[in-house]
Amino acid sequence: MSSIFIRLFKFISIPIIAVSIIATLASISRSSESGRIFRHTIFYTLFTTILAATLAAVLYVAMSPANVAMTAGAIAPQVAEHSYLEYIQSVIPDNFLAPFLSANVLSVLLVSAAIGIAISRLPRDSRSQEVLLAFFTGAQEVPLHSREVAHPRASDRHLRLHLCTCRRDEQGR
Repeated sequence: MSSIFIRLFKFISIPIIAVSIIATLASISRSSESGRIFRHTIFYTLFTTILAATLAAVLYVAMSPANVAMTAGAIAPQVAEHSYLEYIQSVIPDNFLAPFLSANVLSVLLVSAAIGIAISRLPRDSRSQEVLLAFFTGAQEVPLHSREVAHPRASDRHLRLHLCTCRRDEQGR
């Protein structure tokens, strides 16, 4: 049963992640305020990551965990060694569909970011940029409206509440 849940989660989450990143990065070109916020976000993310890595390196050198003697019962199992280069190579996909088929989230992020930035670099207000942005923005809204299909009574309640609010507003005028 848990494997079904995990498969459904991958089935739903990977497209949502991809479409959200593409739509967000593609729409950044629409306003300079979005670009400024994006630059600040990237700066603070990189800054805090570098700060955390530096602190970890300093603590590692200060504590020297390699010099700690291990008891006979605490021998760690052998772990396969991988280099950073192998890890980075695993993130870069062989083809466009591979990250989506294997549910490799980092590769999906990389492909989605490339597509979103490419759309944002198209000539401003061109027909192709508008069509692609409308497609990905519309695809981003599909999960939001799928709740109405799954729970139609809940959407009916929202509609009735909206109509009641509008009637009260009209009566108050």
